[in-house]
Amino acid sequence: METRLMLVVLVLHAACRAATAQDFACPPTAGRVTSSSAVIHLVTSPYLDSELPVRVRWSLTLDDIEHSPFVTETHVYAQPLRAVEIVVGPLQANTRYYYLVQFKEYGDWHNLDPGEFFTQKTGSRPFSFCMLSDGHWGNTTCGYEGNTAESWNGLQCLQQILADGPFDFCIDGGDPTVLVGVDDQQAAVDRYLGYRQVMSTLLRRMTCYFVLGNHEREAGYYRRGRPDRENAGFADNLLGPEQYLQKWGTEARLTFIPNPRGDTYPQGGESAPGYDTAAEWGAGSDPWNDGTCEHLQNFYAWTWGDALFIVVDPFRYSLVDSFDRPTSPTHHRLGPTQLQWVADTLANSTQIWKFVIAHHQVGGGLIDADGLPIFDGQGIAYGRGSAIEADTPDTDQAVLHQLMVDYGVQFFLYGHDHAFTHSVLDGVNYICCARPTRLNLWFQGQGMRDSYGDLLRQGEDRPWMRNLMHMMGYAGFDVTAATVTLRWRRTGYSFQNGYPLDFDNNLPPRDWRESWFGRTYTVDSPFQVTVSEPPVDVDGIRTLEGAAAADYFQPPVGSDFYQQPVPVRPEDYTEPQVPMLSFPETQAAVDYVPETVYQTTWYRADLDCDGDVDLNDFATFAMCFSGASVTVPPPGCSPRNSSWSDLDGDGDVDLADFATLAAALSP
Repeated sequence: METRLMLVVLVLHAACRAATAQDFACPPTAGRVTSSSAVIHLVTSPYLDSELPVRVRWSLTLDDIEHSPFVTETHVYAQPLRAVEIVVGPLQANTRYYYLVQFKEYGDWHNLDPGEFFTQKTGSRPFSFCMLSDGHWGNTTCGYEGNTAESWNGLQCLQQILADGPFDFCIDGGDPTVLVGVDDQQAAVDRYLGYRQVMSTLLRRMTCYFVLGNHEREAGYYRRGRPDRENAGFADNLLGPEQYLQKWGTEARLTFIPNPRGDTYPQGGESAPGYDTAAEWGAGSDPWNDGTCEHLQNFYAWTWGDALFIVVDPFRYSLVDSFDRPTSPTHHRLGPTQLQWVADTLANSTQIWKFVIAHHQVGGGLIDADGLPIFDGQGIAYGRGSAIEADTPDTDQAVLHQLMVDYGVQFFLYGHDHAFTHSVLDGVNYICCARPTRLNLWFQGQGMRDSYGDLLRQGEDRPWMRNLMHMMGYAGFDVTAATVTLRWRRTGYSFQNGYPLDFDNNLPPRDWRESWFGRTYTVDSPFQVTVSEPPVDVDGIRTLEGAAAADYFQPPVGSDFYQQPVPVRPEDYTEPQVPMLSFPETQAAVDYVPETVYQTTWYRADLDCDGDVDLNDFATFAMCFSGASVTVPPPGCSPRNSSWSDLDGDGDVDLADFATLAAALSP
């Protein structure tokens, strides 16, 4: 097994070197994109041994981009595995740009593959974005080894996102890497290198905002190790006495992920003036963090069109310097500075739509990693749960939820629970955006069933639930001044427990199980599907759109292979659907993806969140009508209703808002 893993890693590095002439560890990506500038981010190769002139050209088209007059040039010094950030600009807002990285070697300039990004949308311009989460790309069980079903599912999802686009940007909801078992800085670097390599298809085509997950191991309880827990296993702190996982994870992330800094956007974030959190997580020059104490890029906010996006970190400020994992939802904390920043950012926002994003709730329910119920103070409180857990007493999530209600936040987006879920509390939509790679079985646990309900009886016993689908894919959002539309796109085919693909011996037994619109499917073989409650039309294919599509993926025969992701353009697809893996001709594919499994639209003027704009919404509006420039809600109007009735986001509820409401009245 060790020889096999070593060969896989060598193939990864060899492919990376071949793609970038040995000078860069992974393809470039654009980050910190504003209305007037962007950062083109690269990482030097482990093999770089000399100074290297580098320049970036950018243009509105790909035509003759090699000779574009818009260029920024710099020098990269002989430091292996170091971030290189090249600022391009000035740029125009609301514009799609292409860029080309060139480097000079042996007297000649060479090109990397071109990339692209959208600059920040301003005003009320419509836009689209996508969100995926929990790829676990950097895990050696699915990121480096391409012979697992989840690797193929993941790559298929990335290429489908490109086919469904263009999206202005992507949000990665956390846990793209898995730092379990990391025992030094280089091991953490290797995991993030795997992430950047596997995600390169997407990262080259759009900017991506990264949300910290629990597997990034930057929580307060990973700040330093405990000698008697060296071999304690997953449930406890894996560190030894000289091992500092928070430090290693943070430095690796800052090398490979160009998240917004506290000074990137006017909305700020960690280390912005007044929001320095160094004292709250124990920053300093001691060995635990080696001086990493500012611009952690772990919480931040930005605007795009008519929307505000706030990313929070529920890990770094939780149980700082503890040696134990959280045993109560109250142990997950944002910390006072981050909470104040969230409150200030919401109070100062004039955006119509508001999204708060975290890997999981800042608390969650009394549910462990396997979906089982626990008692407060006993077991690991893993941050799981639906909207019904959002007001758990004495948790930071309850404080955050009340802020969201008071300031009219419509959406809380998260990952972690590995399913498509939509639940609602006090008008706030809690949306879990699933994962692209494989399924897990914890929705069978009683703790998850108590929170989310039974997969087969959605909505009947859990009125806060709008939908629950245990399947793989990503979420796409279309945003205008008047509406937000969510589409869940199912893109993957899952082997239970991530079995390796073995084409010589057919498929492993009991391949997978998933729920689709409340039905549970068990694939017994490529020829037989057992359905708990037969849908209207099975015919060997489960898809809303129904039609088979031409085969796109043809994995090589054999159980031991690795294939790098390749750039795919939307125009390369003859149909919007891409089937799952194509098996040898003696077997039959039983499923086709992608499919839109859930779609819903929110209307800005739907003040009571019941799916239409009617007289009930006019009644709510009437109670909050105060007139131009009056910013204090009248008696009887709650802060939440006042914020939602301010339909143009200018701080008051006046005739302009009434005109918007009247125009949106449902027929």
